[in-house]
Amino acid sequence: MADCILAEFRHRHNIRASERHRLGFPRIGHFDTWLTDKLQRLYLQNRGIQRHRGWTCACDYGLTSESFGIVPLSTSIHDLPSIALTPEILGGLSRDKAYLADRLGTKLPLLPVVGKAEKALFNRLVVQCGGDFEKMTLAWSDNVNGTTIFPKIAAQLRIHKKKWGKAEAVKKLLAQSAAGRAMVQKVLTENTIASVLRPTMPLAIPAPNNSPRNSSEIPEGLNLVADYLWRLTCLRITLTTRNVMVTVVKIEENASHVRAIGVYVTMLLRLLGAAMVVVPEIVVRTLRKTARVPKG
Repeated sequence: MADCILAEFRHRHNIRASERHRLGFPRIGHFDTWLTDKLQRLYLQNRGIQRHRGWTCACDYGLTSESFGIVPLSTSIHDLPSIALTPEILGGLSRDKAYLADRLGTKLPLLPVVGKAEKALFNRLVVQCGGDFEKMTLAWSDNVNGTTIFPKIAAQLRIHKKKWGKAEAVKKLLAQSAAGRAMVQKVLTENTIASVLRPTMPLAIPAPNNSPRNSSEIPEGLNLVADYLWRLTCLRITLTTRNVMVTVVKIEENASHVRAIGVYVTMLLRLLGAAMVVVPEIVVRTLRKTARVPKG
């Protein structure tokens, strides 16, 4: 099937290339060129003219000995053991392997080095024969059995040796770096966090201290102002006009009342001056009503 697909691909590629680069080649709109050949002959017989002037019928020429795709092997392979050429072995080949052997003109297909048996044989022969691939091919043919080991040519063994050399280099590098990799693995294991903590939500804004205050020390109106401004200390005010972030620091709960009142008044003046906070009307009225400090 793969050989047929490749043949169809070559045929379509040749048609497209002819349409682009051959002068006067017609665009027939399909790839069934044998139908166009019949149409040309019918036009010539019935009307005495050609349907496509730039078309050349393939049937006007004789067949050649050229072949494409999987072609017969140009060099002969070494003699194979008789155990690999028994009717049972040849009859047990799959359809793909039998087709490949038929196209190559050999009794057994020539496949790349695959499978554990072939790789083990290659590892043994590459040590025995070194870089002499002709000698390696001859020694390989003596081990062919037609089931797990198939015949090879020198070009196939030469190509596989490049892959084998890269794999051996990787194995050698891993062996040389085994001690260092073990130390790194030990350090990583000792410093590995056993469990990852789940991300926690940010803490909620604490509520203001609702403990009763002595009315003799702080007027009732200022208590309301203190509670109102206490909530403002836990918020972030973004100055959109100046693109500046102002962070109000939370006042400690154990601070003295006098200092707290001074800080609150300062904050209020700053916020009013920056026109960022408008004091609610109810707070202003409360301040006017409780301007006098009650006697203790």
